[in-house]
Amino acid sequence: MVVAVVLGCGGLTGCAPVPLAPDGRPGDAVIGLGAALPYLPSGPPLAGPRRPLPVDVYAAKRPEKVARALRTLPKRLFVPHGRTVTVLAQRDLARVRRIRLAAPVARVVPSWDLGTLWAFGPNALVPLNPRTLRPGRPRPLSAARDLVFTPDGTTALLLTARRLEYRDPTSMALHRALLLPCAPTSTADFTADGDRLVTSCGTTLLFLDWRTGMSGTSVMSDAPTRLLLSPDGSRFYAATPSGLLVLDATSLQQTSRITLNHPITTLLPAHSTQTIYASGPGTLTPIPPNATPTQTLPLPHNATLSALSPHTLYLRTPTSLTTHPFPPHPSPPTHTTPLPNTDLTLHPHPSRYPPTPHPH
Repeated sequence: MVVAVVLGCGGLTGCAPVPLAPDGRPGDAVIGLGAALPYLPSGPPLAGPRRPLPVDVYAAKRPEKVARALRTLPKRLFVPHGRTVTVLAQRDLARVRRIRLAAPVARVVPSWDLGTLWAFGPNALVPLNPRTLRPGRPRPLSAARDLVFTPDGTTALLLTARRLEYRDPTSMALHRALLLPCAPTSTADFTADGDRLVTSCGTTLLFLDWRTGMSGTSVMSDAPTRLLLSPDGSRFYAATPSGLLVLDATSLQQTSRITLNHPITTLLPAHSTQTIYASGPGTLTPIPPNATPTQTLPLPHNATLSALSPHTLYLRTPTSLTTHPFPPHPSPPTHTTPLPNTDLTLHPHPSRYPPTPHPH
């Protein structure tokens, strides 16, 4: 069953979820509160189709589509660990710089136009210049979980333990915030039309219409840590320790489970085909468009796929990062460097949404 709510807000201090009647309107008990919140008129169901699905959600990531402006940016890897970000050259993993920060960070997220890198942890957000590698002024946060940019690039959406924060994509100034019905525990992704942001809170799938504030939930059979939209936009894949959940992207209900012989820690789209790669320690499983995997590829030294470029696999072990040709084969690694087993970010790396023209 899908449950929908309207998320109302009072300034920037927080707000409460308001239950809706089955027809999408506030019930009598809510109206009796004096209509303090900006109720939305009845409209299409939250889980209904908005516009035709694209042929290829990740078309802008294909090598032949990469914008010319991105080719001038230095090709680097950014590896956060504690209060530092280690910068490596993508080609040979040579260390370029170690950036020291004032607060711990766990991830590095490129801005919508790829002109800034945002290093963030639970309590701080720090801008990094990808050319000079100089950090900017830290922005204080509270219980940050994930950072994404709206498909049109006009807004940064920060998911915290209980709020969705709308921020300026350049300054990260807080504009407004909506209280979430639950605390996100997985990464977030957008539906193919870009209207709904989807994440999860344990075994609860949470989807948000970020323009209107409408929210809904559905129940899954397991708790995923990562979500990724299929290239044809018809389904979400949800990575769990025991397998891959398949969710219908229109109804946002679980439809099936893909049982694999390994846990899944990484989900990445291929660069040249409509394939998704699911990886865990020592394994890489291609998920084809029909969502029926037929093979599992071994990865050397029990490594896990962390990043993927058109011709290179970046593999992590507990103590090192290595590069291998793609597709994988049993040859020795091309390059290796000792590094702690943390998240890493390729930059420049095209996203689902072309970064030009800039919205500002």
